[in-house]
Amino acid sequence: MLERGQHLSRREEPMSALEQSFRFAGFALAHAAWIASDQLPGELICPIAIITKGDERKVIPFEADTQIDAINAGKGSFEDLKHTVDSWALVREGYYSVADGSPSRRDVLAVSSWVKGLDEPVLLQQLFSPTSKGRFRLIGGLILTVHGVQLQKDAYDRMSAFVIQGIHQHPHGQRWTEWSIGAIQ
Repeated sequence: MLERGQHLSRREEPMSALEQSFRFAGFALAHAAWIASDQLPGELICPIAIITKGDERKVIPFEADTQIDAINAGKGSFEDLKHTVDSWALVREGYYSVADGSPSRRDVLAVSSWVKGLDEPVLLQQLFSPTSKGRFRLIGGLILTVHGVQLQKDAYDRMSAFVIQGIHQHPHGQRWTEWSIGAIQ
């Protein structure tokens, strides 16, 4: 019998595929930031896929003559792998166009992330300043996109919490605060 004021503990509900995908994207984003923070000026991140099957995790690099060719090969790996893996993320460096009068192109770390149960990958982006512009820094908040639409306040707040969980699961995730200028913590 419960005493007055006591509550039955609720069993935690399992995460949805969308929540899992954003958490996995956070892990992959922390990996991208770690790589970018250690690059020589002018170097680009080699696009990589991070895949899991069961308890196994594997990184697959996509090297090519151009960054665009490497990114396209990485994107193509999704179709090749989605039926044989539990999760897939493509990490890359690119540009983000801002239509608010800011500089037309900003450097961005981008992660497409998918887990079983989703019909297509979600997209996680983080603006950054590469080492070629001085010290590596993450700039501003995360950009979360589902089905080509950026998440707004309530959905953003909920999903960004899963991204942060993923960031902190990475062995170098604790450096997120050190790298951040107004980035979500």
